[in-house]
Amino acid sequence: CVALFRVLLYTQLFVSRRRRERSTQRRYISRNDRKELSSQRLRLTVHWITATQLSNSFFLISYSLFLPSYLRTQFITMPCKFRLPLLSLLTVLCLTGCITPAKLDSHVSKQFNNTLPKSDKQKNPDITVINSIPSHPSEVSHTEMKSKMLPLLIYWTYERQNTCTLNPQIGVNYFRKVINQQSGKLGPKLNGRQLELKVEQIPGGFAIIGKEAFILFLIHWVKVYVQPDSKDLVVSYRLLNAGNEEKTGKITVPNRARNQGLRYFQSWKSAATEFLGQYNTDMTEMGRSFVNDLIAEL
Repeated sequence: CVALFRVLLYTQLFVSRRRRERSTQRRYISRNDRKELSSQRLRLTVHWITATQLSNSFFLISYSLFLPSYLRTQFITMPCKFRLPLLSLLTVLCLTGCITPAKLDSHVSKQFNNTLPKSDKQKNPDITVINSIPSHPSEVSHTEMKSKMLPLLIYWTYERQNTCTLNPQIGVNYFRKVINQQSGKLGPKLNGRQLELKVEQIPGGFAIIGKEAFILFLIHWVKVYVQPDSKDLVVSYRLLNAGNEEKTGKITVPNRARNQGLRYFQSWKSAATEFLGQYNTDMTEMGRSFVNDLIAEL
């Protein structure tokens, strides 16, 4: 209701301002010209409202209120085949352009209460999980942004990407939690021996990507999606008996995470939160697969 009220309010402000600006020029414009301009303004207002709702923000409407009159006139009177691609490009900028590295890191950090998850207490003292991946002692995530454009003669593409890398300690803690839960299955295989697990690689991050393409400014499409990290889970193990090494090996669990497109009316914050929840589930499944493979090798 609040969103609808704001849309109606901004639309009314836009229409009222346009009426005041046209009042001084009405005597110089013919009736047919006024009808054409009114039709164009109506279509433009609908485009603004639609794009604003799709991007879950009010950037386009607010921008239209403060846009200089000359630029608004040029935008309204330009051919439709150029105006619609431009609106699509603005939509992509609203869907992904409002994301900054600081905002994404702040949102991810809030999902973990602004601190790194603490490790669970180890149930079996004979099983040790070691993290060999360098990590920041307190940083939850680190985001980098990059964009690129390919302006060819008949084909244009624009891509904006925000890549968020989670602290490896988060994934290792998820893995350690699964090992604690599955320690009862590993106990009979150890027979009093010690098991050392070293995490060498773990998936830990995602990217929010917005892509747009134009062909002759007549055909254009937009795609915004979340791309998870494609790394596999790689863990090496050592089986020790009274300090002597009996067996070593390395197990790789494939990462089956796939790209997830943003749903209609879905914001980037909601998509990032969904990924973090799915990341926990995926790490749990990968940890269980690792335990099954390890039992088979032991």
